Amino acid sequence: MVDESSPQNSELLTRIQFQVKGAQEITDQDLEDLRQFSDKSINLALEEVEGKTEKWEDSWETAYVNSKALTAVKTAKLNNNPASIVLARDQQGELMGYSMVVINKTPHSALDSLNETFISVRSDVQKQGIGTEILRIRIETLKRLGIKIYQTNARPAAINLYDRLGIHYTAEALPDSREGAKRLTVYLE
Repeated sequence: MVDESSPQNSELLTRIQFQVKGAQEITDQDLEDLRQFSDKSINLALEEVEGKTEKWEDSWETAYVNSKALTAVKTAKLNNNPASIVLARDQQGELMGYSMVVINKTPHSALDSLNETFISVRSDVQKQGIGTEILRIRIETLKRLGIKIYQTNARPAAINLYDRLGIHYTAEALPDSREGAKRLTVYLE
């Protein structure tokens, strides 16, 4: 869990508004904010690649996830698929991070599949409890939706979030991924 006694974490979290919205509640402004969030991560990744820094792989993967998430939420809204997004905004309304899940309805099955899960926090505000709070809210939302199990790919930092929240999961290594990333099967009780 986030150390709530830490003045930096508790002060920052009190200044952030967390919103939970369904696909049809997502506004054009939300989509524009997600697009800008994605664009910033792409620009950061390009800077890291050009500068040949050690973080370029992480930055590029983050940019990919953000652009994929934007596409998934637009598709969910267009196709009227159930989706839930958690938006974390500062007092000026700027997007600090988000989490999204999309449940795709399959036409030939009575089952819904949770096939898209994303979480991202702006790099300049990471390690301040925002991602932990976003994930906590996402887990509670999934439980309310009746989701009992889901799978997601996770890097070590994300796995640490699950550990801090005491969430039960099993993990298997991803053979084609870089070191440390795992496929998690998450069990919600």
